[in-house]
Amino acid sequence: WRAERRLRPDGPPWAALLLLFAPIIVTTAQSAKPDCLMLFFACCGWALALEVYHGSERRFHWLCGAAFGLAMSSQYTALPLGLVLPLAHAFSPRRRPLSWLIEGLAACAAGFFAGSPYILLDFPNFWSSITDLGQMPRDTEHLRTFSDVMGNIWAFAGPWPLAGLAAAAGAARLLRRERGLAAVLLGPLFAYVALLSFSPFGGNARYLMGATPAIALLAAEGLSRLGKRPAIFLLAAVLVLGPGIGLSLSRSLELTWPDTRAQSEDWIVANVPAGAVILLDTGHAAPNLKMMKEQALELAELTRLSGSPRWRLYRGMAEHHPGGGYRLHRIRLSAADLGSEPRHTLRAQAETSTADVRAGLKAARALKVDYVVSSNYGAERSAELSAFFAQLRSEGRLLRSFMPSPGKIAGPEIRVYALKHER
Repeated sequence: WRAERRLRPDGPPWAALLLLFAPIIVTTAQSAKPDCLMLFFACCGWALALEVYHGSERRFHWLCGAAFGLAMSSQYTALPLGLVLPLAHAFSPRRRPLSWLIEGLAACAAGFFAGSPYILLDFPNFWSSITDLGQMPRDTEHLRTFSDVMGNIWAFAGPWPLAGLAAAAGAARLLRRERGLAAVLLGPLFAYVALLSFSPFGGNARYLMGATPAIALLAAEGLSRLGKRPAIFLLAAVLVLGPGIGLSLSRSLELTWPDTRAQSEDWIVANVPAGAVILLDTGHAAPNLKMMKEQALELAELTRLSGSPRWRLYRGMAEHHPGGGYRLHRIRLSAADLGSEPRHTLRAQAETSTADVRAGLKAARALKVDYVVSSNYGAERSAELSAFFAQLRSEGRLLRSFMPSPGKIAGPEIRVYALKHER
């Protein structure tokens, strides 16, 4: 809102309203992810960048750089925002010393390392993580990813493209009227498009969130031509904001529905005896079952000996254990199936109990698994595990299925199988 007021002192706060009801922002805010912290710092940075562009105070260079540095440390997908301050300085109608830009970039670096001090404290581990990221499976269809990224820009404020059309109109207007400001807003956006188009998961809409303030400002520029008449504003608000409000409300209402993960958890606790051995799907796709104390102690010792800090988590689980629970194992998935870095995946799987069941039920029986809980959100989608699931369906006994229902029940399809042990 403040940034928009810097561009246009009067008129409706279109940019703020578009961001307020943008479905990707509303949906992401419902999860414990760093993207919303990044968006907060990005909004601060964009507002301060307009102060750098229009103003003449040295402190705005420092504050702008620090805000974008904190944004980049919160979520590395914000790295293209590093271009905003140099562009705002270079294209500003006011001439300022180059030293101000250097100080602002230093503040950016300071903000980045203040938010991620481990990079300096343990640089080899950080660099190992970065190189591991480069080993992730990559989608070679860059044209398709580019199309997805452009679609995310087009529909940034909702399923209808009206806000995207307004952003295109605003960009065209700025390119004619004030090319310097257009460069500040469009330059980082082009960098986002280029970077995400070559990223393995660049089509994910939340990876574009650092650029949404700029897109919203462009859309506000386009919508500002509608004038200030109440009737026109009301009609435009319904057409431009309505689809985003509707989709955000629909996704938020899903949080009030029963969820198959909670339903299957309640059923298992009521029907499966404590101490049973259960093979579970990946965490986000399975019921949240309680691990038995003995297993928590075993994993605490295992991770302590391996040097993993996770041993403190397992120790805390054991010290505050309420009793009962199950011996839990996870179906081991490849890094490609998880969409994760290879070394990170191996390290994480070494810190819990997983079972490699690609060859079938033999590995599950070796662990004396009594029950298998599978989900169409997780392991069932893996081509590597097709033999396991074929054998499970033929030799296991399906006890219960939990199915989502549009408008009534959320979550994945979850199936609970009983597994007989071979004599």
